[in-house]
Amino acid sequence: MLPIQFSTEDGVLAAEFLDPKLNDEQISHEIGAELLRKITDEGHKRMLLNLENVAFMSSIMVGQLMMLDNKCRAAGVKLVMCNVTPLIQKIFNIVRLEEFIKIFPDKQSALASFSDEGFSDFEHTNGEVAKQVMAKAQQGDAEAQYEIAHRYEMGWGVEHGLAEAFKWYEQAANQGQADAQYRLGKACAFGLHVPQDYQQALTWYQKAAEQGQVEAQYALGMSYAYGIEVDEDLKAAAQWYKKAADQGHEKAKEELQSLT
Repeated sequence: MLPIQFSTEDGVLAAEFLDPKLNDEQISHEIGAELLRKITDEGHKRMLLNLENVAFMSSIMVGQLMMLDNKCRAAGVKLVMCNVTPLIQKIFNIVRLEEFIKIFPDKQSALASFSDEGFSDFEHTNGEVAKQVMAKAQQGDAEAQYEIAHRYEMGWGVEHGLAEAFKWYEQAANQGQADAQYRLGKACAFGLHVPQDYQQALTWYQKAAEQGQVEAQYALGMSYAYGIEVDEDLKAAAQWYKKAADQGHEKAKEELQSLT
């Protein structure tokens, strides 16, 4: 039996994780598949993930949540989370998960968000604008390639598609577009539509960070601070945190302060 329990409250499908350590690769994939089944086969349109019992989550499981978010966006499903522990919040900070999935401090506030008329995780962008961006991307414009990739990832003005998104991210990244390099790094780190490869992720993070991409600088700082596929090196961590902090990255400021 999977370590997850479902219930329905006020039309919201609530999924409560029961295992404090979600670090088994096979189980992570099975949980991800079951969550997807709930929206594809059963047709739920509102989903709440309650992480109250979870103390640790592997990068594979984080990747499953990110893929779930993409599927939810494509299917018009509203997805939120609640009760995230400080350690897992640090992991989510690396991938900027809150840019996509709203996180609430408790279950009550998370459920209340579904009745908020202002609640929206979706941005509907004019399709004509997307066509203009695509034309520039096809002509080799790296910035346009990055923008059209992001549109495919989010489903803004184009049909949602991760394969198409990462194709364009890769083209932009190979031209030196720093934001695309960071996105590819994140994809490799968490196995998003590509095989998980943290060493490759570090390569892309490094390229982006050296160009001043603030999220890549923060991600490198976290990698060195916690020894994620590199030897723990607090001096290197502090250097990358400082670069990000100097650009106004609040989480990097907090991490840098914790090292001193």
